[in-house]
Amino acid sequence: MYLNNFVLYSIIFIAVILTGCAKKIYPNGEDFSEFQKPIKNSSIIYIYTLQERTGHEMIFINEDKKDYLIGDLVSKSYSIAEVEADKEIKIWAETESIESITIDTEAGEIYCIKADIGGGIRIYRPTFEQVDLETCKAEISKTKLVR
Repeated sequence: MYLNNFVLYSIIFIAVILTGCAKKIYPNGEDFSEFQKPIKNSSIIYIYTLQERTGHEMIFINEDKKDYLIGDLVSKSYSIAEVEADKEIKIWAETESIESITIDTEAGEIYCIKADIGGGIRIYRPTFEQVDLETCKAEISKTKLVR
């Protein structure tokens, strides 16, 4: 009898753990409504994903050789960063390896980076692609801000 209860409770425990691991993580901010205007001598970078997925990756910006966390890449989400203009900015995330994209910013400009998650050898890894504002506006309107 003791062995049967042990097996039953073990199966229930494993089922609960596996169900929790497969839970999708959603952003907790407001829906995207419009692009913010950059303040003087700055640029704005939007990073977004349209994918529904489990888990998350932290997205960083490297500015002046310093890394800043700007948000988590979760299901149907976007993050925003205001950066100094006329700089080379690296946007990156690390899973199996470091994946990144570098952009040269100009004052008053808005940049959009679409992030996708693809399969790696052991775990998923992000990919980044710079998209034009028209494409970005159509796609980012389906996302929510990550806080």
